[in-house]
Amino acid sequence: MYILTPTTWDPLNKAPNLTLSNGNLTATSTNYGWSSVRSVHGVSSGKWYWEIKVVRVGSYRRWSIGAGNSSTPLTSNPIGYTTNGYSYEGNDGRKLHNNVYSTFGSSFSSATIGVALDMDLGKIWWSLNGVWQAGGDPSAGLNEAFSGIGGTFFPMFCTYDQTNYGTANFGASALSYSAPLNFIAGVGELVYYEDVSQYKYTGEVYFHNTNLETRTDYPVKLILNESNFNFDLAQDNGFDFRLAEKANGSGILKMWIASWDKVGKHAVLWFKIPQLLSDLKSTFYAFWGKTYSEDISTPDELGFLFCEDFKSSPLSSSKWTGSLNNTTTSYGYLFPSDSSFTTIINPLTGYNNWVVEAGVYLANDTSCDLSDRAHGFGFIGDENTFVINIMHNTRVEHNAVSPGGSTYSNIDQTYGGLEFDSYQEHYIAYYEPEDRVYQRIVNR
Repeated sequence: MYILTPTTWDPLNKAPNLTLSNGNLTATSTNYGWSSVRSVHGVSSGKWYWEIKVVRVGSYRRWSIGAGNSSTPLTSNPIGYTTNGYSYEGNDGRKLHNNVYSTFGSSFSSATIGVALDMDLGKIWWSLNGVWQAGGDPSAGLNEAFSGIGGTFFPMFCTYDQTNYGTANFGASALSYSAPLNFIAGVGELVYYEDVSQYKYTGEVYFHNTNLETRTDYPVKLILNESNFNFDLAQDNGFDFRLAEKANGSGILKMWIASWDKVGKHAVLWFKIPQLLSDLKSTFYAFWGKTYSEDISTPDELGFLFCEDFKSSPLSSSKWTGSLNNTTTSYGYLFPSDSSFTTIINPLTGYNNWVVEAGVYLANDTSCDLSDRAHGFGFIGDENTFVINIMHNTRVEHNAVSPGGSTYSNIDQTYGGLEFDSYQEHYIAYYEPEDRVYQRIVNR
């Protein structure tokens, strides 16, 4: 069962002309000029409904209510002025996106505005005092105000007039109107909760944040093996493993079972930790040994720039492009049916420093030699294309000497390439200040 922890307006993401009160749910303008505020929590999937009650005190009814991403400006213009936002305007009832105003609904002064945001379909609707504008029907997914919305979006409030204010209801109290069918009544973090008294075993897990900065919503990897975990006491697939913030089981963390090998006694788990204080050791509480537990793996909600668990076939066209039909997936692995590349769609665009991790299993094939590529990574940037090919057994091939060129260099080491009949983890990292690429293979 998931319980909503409602969000609030973000004091760190607001215009200077706005002051927050009422537990950071009410935003009041102190001067003239377009002024916006974003919520703390953004959403990239799911169906969400929230309300903003606007109260006109000043001379104008220039409101802008909607949603925007982290790049939506907080001053000078309404929410939908750029490609990064979508809004319903109070002064004339029009809708706005990318500085294009379109006829939409009724104008409003003091009113309750409902916003329905479906990030699964990429659509948004607005209601005015409980009436969906322009014939919108979010329950059926029809007559949306805008579509094609993707990424992470935040509820936003914007006003122009001095002393006007708006109060958001993100689900902390009863909403004025019912949420559409299958929409969550509010916006915020969905925290998984269950009765942990049904789990037979418990233990403590420690994470030490050696970084000098506090980390929030941070993905952390936990490796289990026969030295730290008894696999015979858990389900064969690991679905009964939980990690919580409290010893009573409250605050169960979002997780992903990347791999679970009961026979080999090895598992790789990822968890999204709300906060890790700088240079401190944090304690979490593990639970396992329940007869039946549902799979709560949600890899796309852990905060990775890109994640693929290879559970669906063919691969999703929203994540990949290339030879999608030349591959199959099974047991969390990708099996190519020929030598065609399958490439990721720009998951690292705009990021200068990153790490890519891939789990690879190499089947034994006596016909393979050093000229056969087991798998490869290609990184396409504004300057050139950099390629690393991992060969069988002892060789790594790259074009670092002439990026983007056809000349490749070989690195031959006794344990340089991939090992036959073995699962290995492959890491590629890029550090922009030094224009340096790092590569590492572990568990070989």
